[in-house]
Amino acid sequence: MAGRRKSGVRSALLGALLLAAGVALCVLVGLQFRGAVLASQDAVLERLVTSVDHNLDAVLGTCDDELEYAMGRADFRAAEDAWREHDRTADLRRCMASSVAARNRVSGGMLAFRDGVCFLSTTESTDYLPLSGLNEHGVNLLVGPDDQVHLAFVASSAADDVQYALLLNLKALYAVAVGTELQEDENLFLMDAAGSLALGFQDGRPQVWFVALEQAAGARHELMDLLLVAQEQDAQRTGDFSIQGKSGDYLSRALAVPASACRNQAFAICVSTRVDESAAQLQSLSLALGGCATLALAGVVLLVLAVGRIVRRSREDSLRMEQLAQRAQAMQELADTTQQMAHHQRLETIGTLTAGIAHEFNNTLTPVMAYSLMALEQVDENDDALTEPLVKIYTASKQAKDLIGKLAVLSRGPSDGPARLSVDDGLDQALSLVEPSRPKTVTVERGPACGAWVMGDRTQVMQLWVNLFVNAFQAMAQDGGVLSVTAAVNDAAEASVPGADGAAAGVSAADGAAGAGSVTIRVADTGPGMPEEVRAQVFDPFFTTKPTGEGTGLGLAIVAQIVDNLGGSIEVDSQPGRGTTFTATLPLAQTTPPV
Repeated sequence: MAGRRKSGVRSALLGALLLAAGVALCVLVGLQFRGAVLASQDAVLERLVTSVDHNLDAVLGTCDDELEYAMGRADFRAAEDAWREHDRTADLRRCMASSVAARNRVSGGMLAFRDGVCFLSTTESTDYLPLSGLNEHGVNLLVGPDDQVHLAFVASSAADDVQYALLLNLKALYAVAVGTELQEDENLFLMDAAGSLALGFQDGRPQVWFVALEQAAGARHELMDLLLVAQEQDAQRTGDFSIQGKSGDYLSRALAVPASACRNQAFAICVSTRVDESAAQLQSLSLALGGCATLALAGVVLLVLAVGRIVRRSREDSLRMEQLAQRAQAMQELADTTQQMAHHQRLETIGTLTAGIAHEFNNTLTPVMAYSLMALEQVDENDDALTEPLVKIYTASKQAKDLIGKLAVLSRGPSDGPARLSVDDGLDQALSLVEPSRPKTVTVERGPACGAWVMGDRTQVMQLWVNLFVNAFQAMAQDGGVLSVTAAVNDAAEASVPGADGAAAGVSAADGAAGAGSVTIRVADTGPGMPEEVRAQVFDPFFTTKPTGEGTGLGLAIVAQIVDNLGGSIEVDSQPGRGTTFTATLPLAQTTPPV
């Protein structure tokens, strides 16, 4: 009897020991798995912060560019001079209100300061006081007429005694930062570098909080506390919070990054996402593991069922992580698209400036040509010492005026409608326009005239040829080569001409060619050529093989669009080491131009 009792005690102790070991193993595995899940969630939160940071940096960079551009315009400087000399503010206020900066999507108006005092505003009041000096470019704090704190983008004038401030519409800025609507269980907070105000989303719309007032009222959001700690310690901070939502309280995981660690340098960023469901699953997982360790003594069947439950819940967690990663990738793509469109907008601004400069040069060259002709009329024709220099002056001025005229045509927007255009004249003018950009190691071979006329917009047709010629020059810039330009009218039975290696070797930007009653223009270079994977995408918008900052990827996409507008087609034939040939087929004009 005593032996049985001892054996029972030993069995009980062994069973208790096995149960404790199983529970301890369950807790250890659960903690490790929880740490891995939280680390994965923190990585997703970091990518979300990076996407928001890129969005903010892009929109603040656009504000800076547009404010500098508005202040550099001639009419703006003239209005500022009129205010200094005659104390007239109407023209300056009009220039401020109509500037591209004041019409920015995040703009709340434009202010002008002198000696720290606001003397002119496009809003209804000038009662704005700076909380810090307005002597540097960047985001500054202002106190408005409603005693509220405002953010403003500030830049100094050329004379450096006047500063212009672009008020930021905080809710619009927050919407740009978010990019897409937040889910119910996600939060995004922004805080300025000075820690004065915060932006967030509450009750279905963006909100603005003033940190000092929230501290006094004791109603500050917990994510604000995390942002303040990150700002004070100048380091990233993570934390778990209990958030009150529409369906009740839930556990949220948050990451806060100080402004000094952000690319935009103006705002600290905090993002959070719901994790209580994952935590509950982890807790259930730990209990299941403990049960499995206990039930393993009773049978293999229950253990297999428990393992199946673990696998199912692990898949659910993986699916949740994949969804978060996809959202982070979408926000990154939005930031990249915003930067590309901002770069395209700057190119459009340069085109507008080019047209204005061409007009001013024409105004300068006209009197030079006129006075040289007047001087020639008054000089004895046998006086070669004076006649020859005057003729050279007039000839050089006329050549400059012709070149500027071509440049003005290229920089103009679309005309009122299509017109009959000579293919030969258009090709010759385009070659003349791009001649200054031709590398010395590149020669141009121009084929015989074809006498063809097409219907189209003059500016677009010029842009079509210029883009093709410049691309060819760039392809041959390093090793040199030959640019061949030919044009020929197709016979009535001809269709689209394929590439040199047959129809399969070319990539077309249209479904069909113009066929009968058309003219074919070939632009061929002897450059390095393109592999198949590059040739298949040459007409795609924003596709480029050039380094960052050296190309927009829009040149050939615009070429394809222009050819389509003209009712024609374009093909490209290229192989590595054998050069590249672009073949454009355009329909002929239906009527013969007047002689």
